[in-house]
Amino acid sequence: MTRITNADHVLLLLRDHLERTQKTRRKRPSATTESKARPTALERASQLAASGALSDEDVERTIVAGLLAEALGDGVANDAKFQQLVADVVGVLNRDEQAKQLLKQAAQQIVGNGA
Repeated sequence: MTRITNADHVLLLLRDHLERTQKTRRKRPSATTESKARPTALERASQLAASGALSDEDVERTIVAGLLAEALGDGVANDAKFQQLVADVVGVLNRDEQAKQLLKQAAQQIVGNGA
């Protein structure tokens, strides 16, 4: 039986997000049909990334934090243990070449979407 690690889970979330982003780009709803709901953690991360005030590493960290906050709930985002988890996951992703490239691709798409 294969064990799924936290890094594997984040990779799955990243892939899912990239697929959803590509689908959304293909079928952009008009501005009048967009919901006025509170933005998700990832949407807020995208807005932060698009501001240009973050380094590439900070954008990647913000993406991982947004994905984890979406998965675990926004309430954990200010917890010191959550911040350590984000740092650990980013470290694991950066040690794997495929994961590192996927994270860079996600960062490029998010910065491109928010601009």
